[in-house]
Amino acid sequence: MRLQTITLAGLCLLFAAACSNISGLSSNSFEQRYPITRCGTKVQVNDPETNVVYGQYINQTKGIWLLTPYIALTGPEYADSEEDLEYIANMDDFLTNRIETKFIQEKWIEDVVPLELNGLETGVRDSVVNMMVSHVIRLDTINYGDWKVPDELIEPRIPGYSLFMFIDGHVGFNRVTGNENILYLFVIDNATRKTTYADFMKYDCDVRNTNGLDKTLDYAYKKLLELRFPSVPDSN
Repeated sequence: MRLQTITLAGLCLLFAAACSNISGLSSNSFEQRYPITRCGTKVQVNDPETNVVYGQYINQTKGIWLLTPYIALTGPEYADSEEDLEYIANMDDFLTNRIETKFIQEKWIEDVVPLELNGLETGVRDSVVNMMVSHVIRLDTINYGDWKVPDELIEPRIPGYSLFMFIDGHVGFNRVTGNENILYLFVIDNATRKTTYADFMKYDCDVRNTNGLDKTLDYAYKKLLELRFPSVPDSN
């Protein structure tokens, strides 16, 4: 009888603890306040092109290694509570892992090489990212021959190209004004320490929506492959 009483008490305690955890998650969940919104029937990718490009060349024989993607999430106007900040940090990690896994499974790259930009001082990290972005966005002309890459993005151990990806993303989606996420891609030649390919595109969707993210990544990498391996024109 005593053993049964202890066992029953233990089960009650476990059940109470489980209920407490579930209640805590449901009552404090970030996604309960800001649900992940749908992208709509079709993800619209806005892909502006630079008018003039010099010195763009990607060697077909060199492999490409993916550097750890850098993701910056903004909005909605969530409070800077520990719980909210923890959610955003976990979502950063989730999206990063999602991208790395997709690139490996699709065999788009040789492998993933760790690059912890978050480990840098904020000013240094922002300077590196802004320097890369400023060369490609809203520019009429890109000269790859003059595009030196910051030391923080150079990985001399890689015998080919590095692919650096940056996503400036929005949590949530306003169907009236829209939220534009921006995906940046940079192919870096570690030997010359220069950028050999760069692109950026925008898509309207909650950045947490993996369907929208996957479709945009498919679009971006298909474009890179077509540039790297152009089809032979029909002689007829």
